[in-house]
Amino acid sequence: MIKTDLCIIGSGPVALFAVFEAGQLNMRCHLIDARQEAYKAYEDLQDKHLCNILMEKISIYKPSFSNGEWVKELIHEDDDQYILITNNDTKIYCKSLVFSAGYEEELSLGRIHTSDEFNVKFRL
Repeated sequence: MIKTDLCIIGSGPVALFAVFEAGQLNMRCHLIDARQEAYKAYEDLQDKHLCNILMEKISIYKPSFSNGEWVKELIHEDDDQYILITNNDTKIYCKSLVFSAGYEEELSLGRIHTSDEFNVKFRL
């Protein structure tokens, strides 16, 4: 199981900047992105350039990545922490979450077919 302070869904410019900000607070980060090449997949040259700059800046914080994976289950634990389980059964235990990936993109790529494929379980 991967243990981290912050789990970020997505790996575009917003996600990478979140790693930069979290790193300044000494938070460990793990990013999950459905694309195999993740941040390199951007066609827009400005986005690609920005992502390259951010990847260089965040390298000192040593974030970890699960590329080619997407969240299939999210469980909110009693201790206010989360367990995320990916399509490859990777388990990530984290204190906080950031969602920076577009649902519409995942739907258009055929990775999400119905809302039943993403189960969120909260215990209140």
